[in-house]
Amino acid sequence: MLANVVLEHCPNIRNIFLKCSCYAPLQVVETEASREALRKELSNQQRRLAEFEDQARGVEKDLKMALEESRCGERRLEDNRKNLEIQLETTNVELQVCVCVSLIPYVILIVRCAVAIR
Repeated sequence: MLANVVLEHCPNIRNIFLKCSCYAPLQVVETEASREALRKELSNQQRRLAEFEDQARGVEKDLKMALEESRCGERRLEDNRKNLEIQLETTNVELQVCVCVSLIPYVILIVRCAVAIR
């Protein structure tokens, strides 16, 4: 009731009210259109996020596979290194044995000479 009294006695307020009330349906339509545009944008962004997550999972899977291959290669190289160290040690021992065996005749000769000199 007070609103009606104010509208009757204050023409400026009445004009403002009429302007606002006749534009209200247009504002609702604009708001609905804006809301629909935002829904579409949200849907697009969600789709892009899903695509990005799928791509990221693919990259992660590829990186994990590459890491595993690298670790297998590292283990293989470590095994090769150990085998080479064993072969080197064996070869050194064989070489020492060969040197000792090849020196035996000289040692015998030296011992005979020493005995003969006495």
